[in-house]
Amino acid sequence: MLDASTKRLIKETIALFPSDPKPLVLAFYDRLFELAPRTRPMFPDNLEKQAQKLTEMLVWIVDHLEQPDELVGQLRQIGGRHAGYGVKVDHYADVGSALIWMFRKGLGKNFTSEMEQAWFATYAFMSGEMERGQLADVP
Repeated sequence: MLDASTKRLIKETIALFPSDPKPLVLAFYDRLFELAPRTRPMFPDNLEKQAQKLTEMLVWIVDHLEQPDELVGQLRQIGGRHAGYGVKVDHYADVGSALIWMFRKGLGKNFTSEMEQAWFATYAFMSGEMERGQLADVP
């Protein structure tokens, strides 16, 4: 699980997000498709709803950092759903890279190296649980 310092830094990062994060989240998808063009067909042409879903998911995760059982259960369910979308375990690294890039781009100098390390740890935790959920749904 994540330590108290990591959780604090994750919450601080999200608190710095712009009031309308949609342009930043859409830029995340642009970056993801640059890193992993093979993922583009998994998404609709119009990414507005997808950007909203990702924003809501990040907020939900941050809101549930202190509820590990619920958090793990939800992450595993998300992973299971992603298996049905054609997501492969190796896609998670590209998503993580695009996520860190989004924070760097969106928060600039306010995104400290400590925050970056906290997100690396958090994303490793998140993707690990999603992979567990995904692999549990693979026949």
